[in-house]
Amino acid sequence: MNILSDTIVFLEEWGWLLKTFSAVISAALLFLAIRYMIRMDYFSPYKKYKRDIYKYGGSYLQRIPDDWKKILSYVTTQDPEKWKQAILRADSMLLEVLKTSGHKGMDMDQRLIAASHAQVPHVLDLQRVRQEILFKIEQEEAISLKEVKETLQVYRNVLREFGVLE
Repeated sequence: MNILSDTIVFLEEWGWLLKTFSAVISAALLFLAIRYMIRMDYFSPYKKYKRDIYKYGGSYLQRIPDDWKKILSYVTTQDPEKWKQAILRADSMLLEVLKTSGHKGMDMDQRLIAASHAQVPHVLDLQRVRQEILFKIEQEEAISLKEVKETLQVYRNVLREFGVLE
């Protein structure tokens, strides 16, 4: 009986500390669980990126299919400067889509990282191809028509994943 009365006395004196400690641990675990769910994109499955983005993007996103056709017309020429313009226009088009889709970041690279965390499959391919081709454009190196077509195909895949191209 002595052990039971000692336990009751202990809980009466230190019960508030145990309750506080329990509440802090519970809050910390709840915070970690919610943080994990957000980082793993639990609340918004992949399908949200295929949503009808037109109602959020206004008239700019409604013009994307026409702008994409214009970009493709640059590739049909034999002028390497037009090819470079096609890639740069596709890049700026994607930047607008990323902004409209709500991907945070100060520049395109940060927005692409946010998109890759959102599990958009071709974004990782785009990051690699984009760095290579933009480096060549900045260094004013010659780019082949094959490189341009491959790069635009990756841009097209990403734009399709966002639901702005058919």
